[in-house]
Amino acid sequence: QLPRLFQQDDDFPYKFQISVIVPCYQEDTTLVVSKLQRLFQTAQHPDSIEVLLVHVIDVVDKTATTDATTTTTASLSLYNHKRNDQTTITILEYKDGGGRGPTLNYGARHAHGRILTFLHADTVLTYNWDVAIQRAFDRKNNKTTSCCCCCCYCAAFSFAIDRNNQRNDSTDSKSSTPIRIPGWKAVETTANWRSQWFQLPYGDQCLSIPSCIFNFVGGYPDQCLMEDYELVQLLRRQQQQQQQQQ
Repeated sequence: QLPRLFQQDDDFPYKFQISVIVPCYQEDTTLVVSKLQRLFQTAQHPDSIEVLLVHVIDVVDKTATTDATTTTTASLSLYNHKRNDQTTITILEYKDGGGRGPTLNYGARHAHGRILTFLHADTVLTYNWDVAIQRAFDRKNNKTTSCCCCCCYCAAFSFAIDRNNQRNDSTDSKSSTPIRIPGWKAVETTANWRSQWFQLPYGDQCLSIPSCIFNFVGGYPDQCLMEDYELVQLLRRQQQQQQQQQ
């Protein structure tokens, strides 16, 4: 069934090559806007990308969430206007709860891209990230590129911790010092080793999945935590079954 899905997918008229879905809950508005702008600036083909920012509505403090959504929408609308493109960035409001899994599924239902890329709001991608994702799913050359792990169903980037951020509580830029993260090297090494050898990347590594495959398996499980782990495990089982049939 899956090879047939890929064949049908080649003929489907997608509006974009990549749909980037970003869940956002109580995030700093200025930081989110800055990172989304950088997302387009670091892409090699920004016109082939759409971004869906899914604002999760706080059931306790709806006013604060609405204000943040309004501010983000205004900022990104101005950015869209400067790029002469009014359809690249979409702001969605998610009100049904249930955690990150249902939130990501909600964004995916509104996406128009051939590949769905799920990006956490605190994650930054490398330059030419869009080309790396598309090459990972090139069935003529389906090998690991700058993405750390890849099969025909899912790809993810290697993991690194940004240790150059400055402390926000410091009023004097001269006195601010880089954040110290105990055991950061062990975390990086373990995450990348886990991805390379076991094909079990974390959600922080920006999972990318073809739309046809994501819809075929039913998307993320309806759970608030470990949704990325469960989805990757499901994709691995699908791949193993396909290999056994072949």
